[in-house]
Amino acid sequence: MWKRYSTAILSVLAIMVLAGVMWIIADPGWRIARANLWFDLHYGDRVDIVLDELYKKLDGRHVPDAIDRLLIDEFNRAGPGTYRAMIVEFYAKQAGFGGRQGDRARTLGPPLIEAILENHARWSQPAKRGGLILMEEARTNEYVSKRFLSVYEDEPDVVYAHYETWWRKPLPWEEKRLYDPLYGTDVKWLSP
Repeated sequence: MWKRYSTAILSVLAIMVLAGVMWIIADPGWRIARANLWFDLHYGDRVDIVLDELYKKLDGRHVPDAIDRLLIDEFNRAGPGTYRAMIVEFYAKQAGFGGRQGDRARTLGPPLIEAILENHARWSQPAKRGGLILMEEARTNEYVSKRFLSVYEDEPDVVYAHYETWWRKPLPWEEKRLYDPLYGTDVKWLSP
């Protein structure tokens, strides 16, 4: 009887180990990184440091899907506030670094735009430019292939003023998103 149980237990353990190895091989690192990031975001003292480290680790690479999903879930769960602001700044820095912000941020729509407009004043110039890209992508729900603006690159606040005016218009989102915030201005999105 003992042999039968020990054989069954060993078989179950072998299957668990094999499944674990296959899981790691199928997605080497990003699932584990996602679990570590989730833990750091929920139990870490300094979420801003965690996101800065992630930004440095990505080093201009596209945000992996598993990380992208986690951050967007965290953005939605957090609601307005500092935590959400840090996530948006991370995405803005990624967008300003050549459009490597992942695939999901643009689908957030109004909450993303609101968070960007509330927080952009304290960001670096590259993050501010990335925030403009994110707002345009959220407005159109499409990637912005025209990543350059016709204004001097060191003055993104000029463009933010146009987006803030557009954002304050009392229109429903589905109607508002049809209007180009830069229409009728000297500022245009230009192809590289």
